[in-house]
Amino acid sequence: MPGNAHYDKFELRQFIFIMKCIHIITPVKDSIELTLQTAEAILKSDFTVPFHYTIYNDFSTDENTKQLKEASLKMGFELVNLSEITSHPSPNYLLVLQMAQEKAIICKRQRESSVPGEEASQLLLLFADD
Repeated sequence: MPGNAHYDKFELRQFIFIMKCIHIITPVKDSIELTLQTAEAILKSDFTVPFHYTIYNDFSTDENTKQLKEASLKMGFELVNLSEITSHPSPNYLLVLQMAQEKAIICKRQRESSVPGEEASQLLLLFADD
């Protein structure tokens, strides 16, 4: 996959096949309909490996933040409201990537310590932008 920013579905599935755990992120600011369609597609996906899905809300309006909170409870994705973490105005892509990387490292360490003798988890960070 190196060197090419665009992959077809088959190539991505081949790559995911070798993964032990996937961390998928979607940063969003007020693109509520597209974000909820993305969340639905990801959560209904047929991944054959465990995955964790997080939406990072980057200072959306109060109404959209409310809709994201409700969708998070209903659909089961993790919602991180950046307004609760930083006062830096949007966009906060670097912060999102740093937080996602930290979560991936923690996940990897937990898998390594809970499954003795198993290979270390390989993590893929998928970045879907609005």
